[in-house]
Amino acid sequence: MITEPQLQLEQEFLRLQSLFQKDTHPSVELRLEKLSMLKQALLRHKTDLVDAAAKDFGQRSSFDTEFADILPTVTQLNHIVSRLSKWMKPKRRPAGLMLFPTKVSVEYKPKGVVGVISPWNYPIQLALLPVATAIAAGNRVMLKLSEFTPAVNQVLKRILVDLSDWCVAIEGEAAVASQFSSLPFAHLFFTGSTPVGKKVMQAAAANLTPVTLELGGKSPVIVTRNACLDTAATSLVFGKTTNAGQICVSPDYVLVESDVAHDLRKKILAVYKQYFSKGCKDTSFTSIINVRQYERLTELLSDAKNHGAQVDSSIESDWQDSEHKLGLHLLSGVTDDMKIMQEEIFDTCYQLSKWKILNKLYRIFVVVLIP
Repeated sequence: MITEPQLQLEQEFLRLQSLFQKDTHPSVELRLEKLSMLKQALLRHKTDLVDAAAKDFGQRSSFDTEFADILPTVTQLNHIVSRLSKWMKPKRRPAGLMLFPTKVSVEYKPKGVVGVISPWNYPIQLALLPVATAIAAGNRVMLKLSEFTPAVNQVLKRILVDLSDWCVAIEGEAAVASQFSSLPFAHLFFTGSTPVGKKVMQAAAANLTPVTLELGGKSPVIVTRNACLDTAATSLVFGKTTNAGQICVSPDYVLVESDVAHDLRKKILAVYKQYFSKGCKDTSFTSIINVRQYERLTELLSDAKNHGAQVDSSIESDWQDSEHKLGLHLLSGVTDDMKIMQEEIFDTCYQLSKWKILNKLYRIFVVVLIP
């Protein structure tokens, strides 16, 4: 039996598909017009987006929303607009002597209706940038928004309201996401975790839908004795506290030469205390997105400690249950059988271990940055 959400999804897909069939190769002028509308709407709603993100996260610094979410979106939109005409031009290719005097060229054609599944950690840029690139390529778009950012979603819907013939935004939880992935898109773009990415690809395979996956990982950092430790410490703290470490390329652990490991540890703590004098209680510190994610992270810490890992005593209690915040945690004595080394952390922790690399480097910190 087809449910109401399924019916709505199919109807929206067919509507966009019909609109695409009426104009399968929109002009550069039309595409630029739609991109300009998107940019102007985004700028008009900037303050609303900052407020909405703070509401969804419990607390989110304006830096994380303005400079790490909105600004990259505007910058990339400008980049697309400035180069779109050039990108659309046919490109000559050599035919080879065997086919002389044949002329060969590549022409770029829109694919159709494109699906985008966006994540919650950067709910603005990771929703709007795939939409912008798809529209720039002449496609229509269905955008599945994260259920964890309902306030931001409402603002995004207002931003996209005048582009309803080009992009429709869909909300819903796992069941809707599963139905969404099963639609016969011309292309499907997903940003999120590896386990969910596997399910998305499996669902798309039934329709032979091409898929682009942007997934997370464990992201190690290597620090040698020749490195500037001040720069390394500042970069590590910045990378791990921005958006509370909820970034797919946020460093999970550090491989550092043993003779500078102690100094690096001290510098990391000093930098953290310099910028966050009150730890996670600092008003500029972003919260973990929700209680479920917060509990997942505290369970990772507990599992590591139960299996022998040590947390630096000066920040061991740097967390705040009421606002689901976790400060920077430095773990030592971490082994590969601990969950914290088997899963993407997606927050603020580091780790210490004795794993030789080329007889020179040691895995000393698995800095599990947990905000």
